[in-house]
Amino acid sequence: MKQSTFTRDGYAITSYGNGAAYAIKCLNSGNEIFVQGDDALQIESDTQDFECMDVISDYFESNEI
Repeated sequence: MKQSTFTRDGYAITSYGNGAAYAIKCLNSGNEIFVQGDDALQIESDTQDFECMDVISDYFESNEI
């Protein structure tokens, strides 16, 4: 499975399987979310392929433990 990691705007994004899944870690808090399938496609769309990271905080707020 292809895996790559990049950082942007305080987040580390790990892509699995050519974007079929993502692990997104907030570098400030250490919190991490994992999305796959339709959710991975939605986060790509919402962030404009991770160019606009402002919406990522919404994902962390809605997925708090």
